[in-house]
Amino acid sequence: MSDKLQQADKESRSEARRNRLGNDFDTRKHLVWGVTLIAIGFIFLCDRLDLIDMDVRALWHLWPAALAVYGVADIVFAKRPAHVLKGVFHIALAFWLYACLEHLWGWTFSNTWPMILIAWGISVLLRGTPYLSDDTHTAKEESSK
Repeated sequence: MSDKLQQADKESRSEARRNRLGNDFDTRKHLVWGVTLIAIGFIFLCDRLDLIDMDVRALWHLWPAALAVYGVADIVFAKRPAHVLKGVFHIALAFWLYACLEHLWGWTFSNTWPMILIAWGISVLLRGTPYLSDDTHTAKEESSK
């Protein structure tokens, strides 16, 4: 009976730890997104109030930077290897979008979209590995039983 209680207590502590790690990651990510959106909104508000003079259409080509910021936040605040992988994927996606919008190296959406499928497939494969998945703790617990 004592072994079952100890095992249940161990599992509940492990679950609480996983939830805490996930919540810290989400809180930091929300902080980065909130500050980024406030900054972008402030710039557009200043433009609308004629406090600064800028070409909003020229900024359109920079929108992939928001996705790159999201990826950097994933990497900086990563608690698990899967978060780093997700961040790298978002940065690569932002780079691809920017290169296609600016036609760098002759890249366009129509001639390079298969690259995204390949990158996404690699990402899915890597997330399925026990060492990079979000269920790393669960896999370790299962192997210790």
